[in-house]
Amino acid sequence: MFGAGYYSGTVNCRQPWDSESAVNTDDEYIKIGKLLDDWQNQAERQVEVNQRLVADLEQVEVVAESRDRCVRVVVDSNGALSDLSLSDDMYEYSPDELAGTILNLFVQARAEVANQIHELTSAAWGADSPDVKATLRSYRPPRRR
Repeated sequence: MFGAGYYSGTVNCRQPWDSESAVNTDDEYIKIGKLLDDWQNQAERQVEVNQRLVADLEQVEVVAESRDRCVRVVVDSNGALSDLSLSDDMYEYSPDELAGTILNLFVQARAEVANQIHELTSAAWGADSPDVKATLRSYRPPRRR
């Protein structure tokens, strides 16, 4: 009677003239639109927060100086040594003492950079954020021999 591929079941479809389905569809579109607007606003706010965070992070710099002011180190926001100053009094140090002083000051300054980075990222992303923890992993102190 009918060829292959013929379907004889019934299909329940809403008709365009069905006022109840049109109202529900319109309400659903409005809800979806509001959700998308909320999502976009949240994303825009997070972009602003992250832009401020980047600007604040770029400003982080820590200076550490020996008590006798012979050695001065500067560590930047990446935890890298960005400056090292030695006075003429450095000759009063043995090479091992001078190296140890430089390394100790670097470790102290880098730890302070990590503290400042932690404060800034926690304020921006929340203290429990996995992003904060991941960021701080790169500021671990160097291994000492």
